[in-house]
Amino acid sequence: MKFSVIIASYLGSYPSASHQRDEKIIRAINSVLAQTFSDYEIIVVADGCQKTMEIVKDMPVRSFFIQRTALFTGGPRNKGIDESKGEYVIYLDIDDIYGRNHLQIIADQLEDYDWVWYNDIRYNPRLKIWYDNDCDIIIPYL
Repeated sequence: MKFSVIIASYLGSYPSASHQRDEKIIRAINSVLAQTFSDYEIIVVADGCQKTMEIVKDMPVRSFFIQRTALFTGGPRNKGIDESKGEYVIYLDIDDIYGRNHLQIIADQLEDYDWVWYNDIRYNPRLKIWYDNDCDIIIPYL
């Protein structure tokens, strides 16, 4: 298996949480299922959130429940890594989606490199523009 797509999920409320995350997690999973590249698994890790388990129970994913961790810690992603069977691990947040050929693009790039880092593109509704959110892998995040 080439990729393990890990989706950490906490659907409870917290400051700055996006709206309709229960619908967005389905949209995120469906964006993986619609990929042109098919050598992957989807792992959903519910961070103390039984609602996540209920939503994904009939979807073609491997799902795991862990005890609630502090917000934005590595617990759910680490569990996903522990359970992954893929050669490469890729993350997807519940309120994001992949373009249809996302995994194929990464697979093609991996032919020449050991790992690949991509910036993400975000939409600013106030300014009504799309922009690159540059990810600087040299700067340590604390």
